[in-house]
Amino acid sequence: MSVDPRQPVFVERSRPASPCVGTCAIDEASGLCVSCARTRDEIAAWGGADEAFRRRVWAALASRAAASGLAARRLSWRGAELLDEVERRFSDASGVFVVGVYGAVAEVLREPGEAYEARRRGLSLTLRTRRAALRVEAPDYLTAFEMTRPSGPPLVALAAPAGRVGPPGPSAEVDAAIPPPDGASPEGPYTHLLPGLVAQGFDAPPTLALPKGYVLSALFHPA
Repeated sequence: MSVDPRQPVFVERSRPASPCVGTCAIDEASGLCVSCARTRDEIAAWGGADEAFRRRVWAALASRAAASGLAARRLSWRGAELLDEVERRFSDASGVFVVGVYGAVAEVLREPGEAYEARRRGLSLTLRTRRAALRVEAPDYLTAFEMTRPSGPPLVALAAPAGRVGPPGPSAEVDAAIPPPDGASPEGPYTHLLPGLVAQGFDAPPTLALPKGYVLSALFHPA
């Protein structure tokens, strides 16, 4: 990673985000919130809890969410930690980042062994190969969700609350020709434009069940 040496950069690590997604309802059988998988007592204590308590709760949520069948589980990443997770996946060449709206997206990936550059400035990260680039800004409200699917490992969605005004969402650049709607997708990073899907007016794939009130910014597909 490289940083402009001309000015010092100070990045404060954020406290763990709240698991809450704004829709609260307790399942009486399990005693857990149907949206975040916390207990009543954990929800009540959260505002005044210390870091150790919050991290213990976060550590318990993955197994609870799986047992409850939650389609979307909020992750604790935010700010610099969220950028760390994005960079790690890019560095590991472990999948594809998809940026855009349904039917008009850029797909950015790094092949194993492919050279890349990472630049960090505050809460802004730029990842670049010779064929593509991905830029992510991570204000505290940019939220990461783990999205289960019928087959394959979970997706990771980056989303923002609807109507929130702030830095632009993730953006991508791809140095490749756009294939025709009926053409085959090329190997490596590419952009596609499918007018029939764009005309449906969805921000995200209709099968992606983000919590109500969130708008998709980017999607990570594990390889």
